[in-house]
Amino acid sequence: MISSRSLIGWTTNGHTGEDLFFYYYGFNNALKVLENSHVALGTAAFMGFSLSDIDSRLFVESEELFKSIGASVSIDKSDANNIALVVQKDSKTAKIPFAKNIIEIDGSKCKMGGVAVYAEKTSKAYIPQEALSLFQNPCSL
Repeated sequence: MISSRSLIGWTTNGHTGEDLFFYYYGFNNALKVLENSHVALGTAAFMGFSLSDIDSRLFVESEELFKSIGASVSIDKSDANNIALVVQKDSKTAKIPFAKNIIEIDGSKCKMGGVAVYAEKTSKAYIPQEALSLFQNPCSL
């Protein structure tokens, strides 16, 4: 029930609520029980960056992003193996294939700093923030 309501998928059915032991050294802290998500947060902090800053830059909801310039977005599922986000404004068209870091704009290709992600159950696409500036000012690979 939790999985269907929260849109979470599991790799196995063997997980429990049992605590797992995690041993570490080097943080100058005594051993303690950690939530699994705190491992990533602590590692990022130790390395000098913030995961939330990176998330806000790399995973922006595409419709909201392109609405800001009056562009429309749609999902092209004509090739089931290469689903892509299509951005349209006036005569300009961009195609952003999912699971890749490429944006194709009227025949030219640009690399993005992250990959495009499609959440099929919600029909939402998440793309790097820089896709907007690349759409407005294309580069060539």
